[in-house]
Amino acid sequence: MLLSEKLKESTYQSHIGLEKLTVPLIRQSTSRENYTKLLGLFYDYFNELDKKIADIAEIREVPDFSKRRSSSWLKQEIESLGLEVSDEEVSSAPQINSAFEALGAMYVMEGSTLGGQHITKMLGKLYEDKDHDFIFFNGYGEQTHAMWANFKEYLNSIPENAHDEVIKSANETFEGFAAHISLHSL
Repeated sequence: MLLSEKLKESTYQSHIGLEKLTVPLIRQSTSRENYTKLLGLFYDYFNELDKKIADIAEIREVPDFSKRRSSSWLKQEIESLGLEVSDEEVSSAPQINSAFEALGAMYVMEGSTLGGQHITKMLGKLYEDKDHDFIFFNGYGEQTHAMWANFKEYLNSIPENAHDEVIKSANETFEGFAAHISLHSL
């Protein structure tokens, strides 16, 4: 079985658990204030992951690594709304000490670009500012599926003896984000 298929199957429960926490927050993001708070929750967690992933030199082998979505996109969107970002340390973020653990975290982050396409549509109907671009949730726009396909192709090239480490990290990333979200409200 391909690693991308194993990941989808093995992280299903933790993925659903996170969705159950985030979807209600997204639905509450009808105002600029609540939407900015939502972005802040994502920023704190993604920024912590970005810092940990940046320490792993081998991860730069991922295709289009420098073009991939990061917490800087969240920062840009928050600042475009006239606010500053915090630099809160997130204790629920997983440890990332290897390229395989970094790939597990990136699986969650990159996969969220697919979900972001649905979130953008949902927010487009709910959010008070109908002209807002939703920089972060829009992901790579029309290139989202191509970027995901390239990432999956790279994942599927990982040796089988490393699959468990990637899967464990992906589950810890989903669960850590759920723990972070559960500590906050809009």
